[in-house]
Amino acid sequence: MAHGDPDAAQRRLHSTASFPVLELVPEVHTLAAAYFAAIPLPDKAQADAYHLALAAWVWARLSCTMEWYARRQRPSPHDH
Repeated sequence: MAHGDPDAAQRRLHSTASFPVLELVPEVHTLAAAYFAAIPLPDKAQADAYHLALAAWVWARLSCTMEWYARRQRPSPHDH
C-alpha cells in the first residue's frame, strides 16, 4: 500500500489507518511457506502469498465457527 505513486500511497495509507490489522499466527507462516515451496513465486510475490495464506486461514476458522453455530441452532429431536 505504501508503494507506487507517493500521493496515491499516502491516500491509501491514510484511508486505511483505522483498519484493524490481523495477526500473522504461526499457521499462516506455515501455509505461506508451503505456497513458496510448492509454487515458483518471485520474491516480490511474498506479500501475495501471505495474503492468500491469511485469507485461507481466516476462512477455515470462520467456516468452523459457522458450522459449530449452525449445529447449535438446529432443534434437537428431543425438543418436541
